[in-house]
Amino acid sequence: MIIIAGLGNPEAEYGATRHNAGFLAIDRLYAAATTTSPWKRKKLYEQATVAIEGVEVLLVKPLSFMNSSGHPVADVVHQHELPLSQLWLVYDDVTVDLGSFRIRPVGASSGGHNGVTSVIQQLGSGEFGRVRIGIGPAPENSDLAKYVLRRFKVSERERLAAVLDVLTDYMVASIRYEKLKEETIHV
Repeated sequence: MIIIAGLGNPEAEYGATRHNAGFLAIDRLYAAATTTSPWKRKKLYEQATVAIEGVEVLLVKPLSFMNSSGHPVADVVHQHELPLSQLWLVYDDVTVDLGSFRIRPVGASSGGHNGVTSVIQQLGSGEFGRVRIGIGPAPENSDLAKYVLRRFKVSERERLAAVLDVLTDYMVASIRYEKLKEETIHV
């Protein structure tokens, strides 16, 4: 089993914002699965068990706000007693250009992303896979917190949709081998 957790903010007002790129990717993976269970609401997260390329995958969306993502992610990891190598975290990244995504099979630091910092703190380790969806760069002298909570412009939504299409195909192939490969993909 692989746990793939997408980071985002749970309230509808944040649904189409840059900070919810992780949730958008999880929704795409759910749609691409060969078999799915309905989404189930737990205390700290929503989950759906799916089969992709014959591999059981638990898709997770924390119900906490981004900066508190660690509690829900740690809860699901501990509940299933899986090694951290079986956890893949999917989230937005302002240091990766819009139209790109970056894969890292294992990491150590959060790169300044507060949601990832929370996950590392709760798990006591950063030794999990990362799928970083580009939403940047942020305009110079802009308030980063406001930037990540902005909705995508129409042209940006089109680019993001193309990225999510390619990312979904990439993730399906990675799930088949139950392994991420370090690389950056430009769409």
